[in-house]
Amino acid sequence: MTAERTPVETAPPEARAAVTPDDRLAGLVLRLPPSEMAILSRETRAEGRVSHRAEGLIDEAGFTRVPSHVRGRLTEALSIISHQLRGTGPRPGVGAKSGDTRVNLGAALARRDKAEGGRSGARSMDRLMRAEPDSLMTELRRAVSVVNSVNLNWADLIRAAATWHRPDDRAKLQRQWARAFHEELRATRPQPASTPTGTSPDQETP
Repeated sequence: MTAERTPVETAPPEARAAVTPDDRLAGLVLRLPPSEMAILSRETRAEGRVSHRAEGLIDEAGFTRVPSHVRGRLTEALSIISHQLRGTGPRPGVGAKSGDTRVNLGAALARRDKAEGGRSGARSMDRLMRAEPDSLMTELRRAVSVVNSVNLNWADLIRAAATWHRPDDRAKLQRQWARAFHEELRATRPQPASTPTGTSPDQETP
């Protein structure tokens, strides 16, 4: 059984050592002020500043011995997250406790399709299932744009960026996203309150 993750912001000192680098990096970017979010966002970056700022966050989170192609994907992940979150109010934490508002990317894509009656979420999910390391960040950026929510599981996006080149880790995340996607699609929608026998829905009961 997998141990429950502890939110970075609320973890006691003795528990913080168990928090993974992807959780730590998500926590760091979630706490950035809007001005730094703008620096990390691809739309408003100044030449050289994004890479420099991202490098500092990546190292601080504990990704100190990763190859350059992984650092590149992590930098892109920070850009995706900061672009989605900049200008928002108080942001959700990165923990996975009961009641957490963070949503698995697969479930979020399914909710989008259920809400709109379309298939943009399903198409994004299909592309993520086929994404190679060199196309992953493009597909993640598209998926986040489709969902258009601040309440995603951002640590999972960072985990994907850090491990997608390893087939077993990639397959594990793909299974998690696919399972959440299909479970959300199968979820029963709330049913209307039952109507007293002999009373039509349009009639008022005495």
